[in-house]
Amino acid sequence: MGFLRPSALSPPGGEITRQMEAAGRPSIFLPPNANVASQSILFYGPPMKQLIVTMAVALLLLLPGCKKNPRAIIDLPTGPEYVGEYLQTSDVLRIGHALDTIPTRATVQWENMDTGYQYSMMIFSSDSAMGTTTRQFSVLSINSERDGEVLNLIGTSTKKNIWNIVAESSASPVGKAARMQLEATPVPHASLSSGKDFHGFMVEELE
Repeated sequence: MGFLRPSALSPPGGEITRQMEAAGRPSIFLPPNANVASQSILFYGPPMKQLIVTMAVALLLLLPGCKKNPRAIIDLPTGPEYVGEYLQTSDVLRIGHALDTIPTRATVQWENMDTGYQYSMMIFSSDSAMGTTTRQFSVLSINSERDGEVLNLIGTSTKKNIWNIVAESSASPVGKAARMQLEATPVPHASLSSGKDFHGFMVEELE
């Protein structure tokens, strides 16, 4: 690799051209009045050509793989997943009350008159060990358009009337569901440890 600077130029350019042709390099003729004071001209021979060709072939081989598997390029971490964001605080208080009061395999149903959602909750299993009570249950939610989905949840308690509830999987849509004939019922007296706002149950998938 060589650089041609203004001081090396002959006025006609013929001598430089002949030397370069004899060396097997591409030639560039600069007229005597060419302004080259602020630049250098790069000449490249066969070794540089081979390098460029090799890089081009490698790039062509990598591109199809990048298109098929974009995760190979970058994999950004995601935040926690939540389910049941549409539940209101009153719905969560009903769930907590049911965990306190209903037996395993029993169901409880209610309708949120403000949102139009109807709910049917069933507890599938209950277990107590090492001072912790664990209850697995599901909540079927049906909106006013009859779209239903199931939330699979787990409630744990180490102190009476206090429950920590998480989702064991993402919500499962079930398509159209029949709405129930339900009457309004009072909301249990309770509170959320996080305050009045509810943003959904966090998903903690079991391994």
